[in-house]
Amino acid sequence: MYVNLVSEEELMEAVYSRGIFPKGTPFVNLPSDYVNGVLIAAWPQVLSVIKKNRSKQEIPFN
Repeated sequence: MYVNLVSEEELMEAVYSRGIFPKGTPFVNLPSDYVNGVLIAAWPQVLSVIKKNRSKQEIPFN
């Protein structure tokens, strides 16, 4: 996550978007097999979801 400048909030938004865990589930409550078997093992795909979410964010102009 650090190398890709991904925050915990961005990671969790990607997790919530998959519908497996309800929005508001803390990272510490994710099962270790999910973290290791999905988030770490499929990091390129997870990062793709995060980048897609980033592209949808509006940047406020002052």
